[in-house]
Amino acid sequence: MTAGQMNAAQRLAAVFPMPVIALHPGALDGIDAQLRLYADGRLPAAARRPTTTQRASRRVAAIGIHGPLTNRGSFIGDIFGWSNYADIGAEVSQAIADDTIDEIVLDIDSPGGDVAGCQELATLIASSPKPVTAFACGICASAAYWLASQATRIIAMPSSQV
Repeated sequence: MTAGQMNAAQRLAAVFPMPVIALHPGALDGIDAQLRLYADGRLPAAARRPTTTQRASRRVAAIGIHGPLTNRGSFIGDIFGWSNYADIGAEVSQAIADDTIDEIVLDIDSPGGDVAGCQELATLIASSPKPVTAFACGICASAAYWLASQATRIIAMPSSQV
């Protein structure tokens, strides 16, 4: 079978192993298109973004959960700006330990992702002694919703897909 005969899921599985994923089905075509651009050298470095962000303002830690979710960072995630559970967990733990932070806000725009690692991060979010707000801005599906469901509350924009 040639690359042209494979569907998006088969091409992604050939590039990197992901045995079990919780990903919005429509996200596969977008990921496949980005992989093709990257393979053709048409994805500029400027399109890359950090996997997560954190900023403290008015005693609130905002933690970004954007793009497909992976258990750990990878070159694919770095290329496309995906978030990973290891980095998000480190940021949540840091916010919990910081006495100057009163609340944690998860800024979510993700179709979901890897199942491996999701439960561990969800448990960390659920056990936070500080209030956690999940803010859905765009899509909050599958594994991303699993994380959001462990927050103290979920807020979604009217146009968000939750």
